[in-house]
Amino acid sequence: MQKILHREIFSKLNINPDSRLIFAQNKFDLPEPSLAEIRFAKNLKEAADLMGIRFIDYLSIAEYDNYLSFKESKYIKF
Repeated sequence: MQKILHREIFSKLNINPDSRLIFAQNKFDLPEPSLAEIRFAKNLKEAADLMGIRFIDYLSIAEYDNYLSFKESKYIKF
């Protein structure tokens, strides 16, 4: 997995009082996240919260229409 820094993600956003964020990643195998991906998602949500951005969900999308929503799976507390 390529290392992505949180500031790279947030520097691309047009941040305003109504900002929302849904983060999605492509995976080639099953959509279940690794511990590193769970940590990354939690840190991303914390950073969004600090910046006043509503973090909607983190999606892990795999082949054959398989996906995992961190929100639905409760990997992150929303």
